[in-house]
Amino acid sequence: MNEILVPLTQIAGVRLAALISPDGVPIALEKNSQSRPSAANERALPDSPEDFAAYAGLAAGWLGQVARATNPLTWERPRRAVLRGTRGTLILSRADNAILMVLTEQGIGAEELRLPMEGALARIQRQLQGNSQG
Repeated sequence: MNEILVPLTQIAGVRLAALISPDGVPIALEKNSQSRPSAANERALPDSPEDFAAYAGLAAGWLGQVARATNPLTWERPRRAVLRGTRGTLILSRADNAILMVLTEQGIGAEELRLPMEGALARIQRQLQGNSQG
């Protein structure tokens, strides 16, 4: 899975890309090694497995809450959610059995990552389907 996440982390402004299960269990994490956060953002990235597990749980829980809140208004659950903050943006894209999470630096637009994230999700889906059939 990490080979799918690496191209996302090489996009300017992306700090990390991760794959988590729909219930918040961490699957894979790839950080941008060239991203240097400012002093205010120094602790913004998950440094330990416990930090990453907390990020993954938060992201999955938040996406679940958004789905429950919008359920009466739509035919299906939201496939994409964006949370913009002062330190950056959290972008979540949901597939059938995984959630792609990308954390960007401040100033990068979430729409700039829509196509790369959709491509990564398609590759992840193909790989997961191949693993379940084999």
